[in-house]
Amino acid sequence: MTPEDRLHRIDQLQRENAESLAAIEERERRRESNPIAEQDWLMADAEPAGGALIERQASGNGLLYRTHETPLPRVLQRVAEASDAGFDHDLIARALGEVVAHERSRLERKLSDLRGENFELRKEIADLKSLLLAKLDAADAKLRNLSDDVEAERAERRALEVEMAEQRGRTNAIVRDFVR
Repeated sequence: MTPEDRLHRIDQLQRENAESLAAIEERERRRESNPIAEQDWLMADAEPAGGALIERQASGNGLLYRTHETPLPRVLQRVAEASDAGFDHDLIARALGEVVAHERSRLERKLSDLRGENFELRKEIADLKSLLLAKLDAADAKLRNLSDDVEAERAERRALEVEMAEQRGRTNAIVRDFVR
């Protein structure tokens, strides 16, 4: 590259830089004049979905320009002039607001229904728990009564065994007296 080519290229890059700065200032002015268009401003420089993480662009003079990006999800590129053509941003914002309000009320109704169902299920669980505890208490009382009955029968059996032993002893004494 000759010194004249280099100077010519520097002039070209300075003009392109000035044009880029003017475009940025114009977008900032439009964004500040219409706050709803901020989303458009944020999306204006976005690359198309599925673009390469590193773009390479070679100019005819052998210079290589690279744009390095992070591997975040890509969004569709929007053309600033075409994006504003024929769209009423206020109308779109109101429509989106209505959709959000409708969906929120639908979700709130569904949540209310689920809360009611949850309350009913908790009540049924509490009723079943009470019934189960009552049945367990009744079974426990029956078991205690049976245990008391078994102990009473054991005591009665021991008493009968003692009485039988005493009768055997008396019977043996009578048999001994008779045999003598």
